[in-house]
Amino acid sequence: MSPTSIEYEYRKDEWYEKLHQEAKVLHYLVAIKAQEKEAEARAASENLHYGLMEDLEKATQEINNLNSQMKMIQGTNKLLQEYNNSLHQYNIQLQADAIKNEEGRLDQGFVERNDESEGFESEREERREEASMLEIYIETICD
Repeated sequence: MSPTSIEYEYRKDEWYEKLHQEAKVLHYLVAIKAQEKEAEARAASENLHYGLMEDLEKATQEINNLNSQMKMIQGTNKLLQEYNNSLHQYNIQLQADAIKNEEGRLDQGFVERNDESEGFESEREERREEASMLEIYIETICD
């Protein structure tokens, strides 16, 4: 081989060696860049995860609050229904008492007006029937 050819071979080997070194550095830089991007993606993923966990916690608290409010409303509704039933029974009792009072007043009138007894007797029977029907109704409600 000629000296130029040896020198050429030597330079070629140097050039390949430098090229190989630069390729290693380039691969190293690419790997570092990939790790940086992976770390950024991991951080973004963790931030998203924590944000979603906070949202889930808030939604769970809101559901618990709404469930508590619903239970309170159901309790109030039950009390109102019981109060309404009690008022209804009281109203029926007042009506029955009014009919009994009317019956007593009619009884007193019957004594005073013996000669008009037929007309009053039928009215009295009607009132008694109404009173007995109301008493039956009250008994069924109270039971």
